[in-house]
This record gives sequence, structure tokens and C-alpha cells, in this order.
Amino acid sequence: MSGLSAQLLRFGVVGTVGFLVDSSVLLALTHYLAIGPLPARVLSFLVAATVTWKLNRHFTFAQTGSNPLLEWGKYLLATATGGALNVLVYKGWISFTDTSTMNLVAGVAIGSVAAMTLNFLIAKKLIFK
Repeated sequence: MSGLSAQLLRFGVVGTVGFLVDSSVLLALTHYLAIGPLPARVLSFLVAATVTWKLNRHFTFAQTGSNPLLEWGKYLLATATGGALNVLVYKGWISFTDTSTMNLVAGVAIGSVAAMTLNFLIAKKLIFK
């Protein structure tokens, strides 16, 4: 497997973990704290983005030596485009369906797939170059 293919596979594994974190936090916020689906989605995205930054930093791109706090901030800002796409797709999905548990999770999945390629390119070219 080429270096890029292995890196993309690791990015996909991290993305899967991010999806699980994102969905779990979303469901906890909507079901147990009664936060609305859109504010909960923004919060769940921030938690998942933090988890994926840490995993991508060490597992996908083997980044060391830079200021982690500055890098985290740059990661959140740079992936905001992918995050916005992710949340917009999610919002579109739940506006055409309902906010049942299955549709909330499906919306996260569809939004995540839509943003994955964009986020990989941003991470590889701008954050962990």
C-alpha cells in the first residue's frame, strides 16, 4: 500500500471514530439534555473535531514538534469549511425527514461523508504538511 493510500485509510479510521463520537454526543445532548438538534449538532461536531485532530495528529500524519494548541486552533479553523458542509448537509437531511434517532445518526453519516474528502485535503495540505 502506498504512503498516500495508507494515510487515507488511517484518515478513514479516524473519521469513523469521529463519526461515533459525533453521533454519541449528539444523541446524548438531544435525548438527555433536551438540546435542539441543530445546536446539539454544532456542539457534537466541535467535540468530534477535537478528537479527530488529536488522532490525525498522531496516527494519520505523525505530527510532532509544533505547538499543539495553535495547531488545534488552526485545525478547527481550517476544517470549518468541511464542518460547515457537514452541518449544512445534516440540517438539510433533518429538514426533509424527522428528528428520530435513526435520522439524526443518518444525517451525521451523510454530512460526514460529504465533508471527508475536503477535510483530508485541508488536513494534509494545510495543517499536517
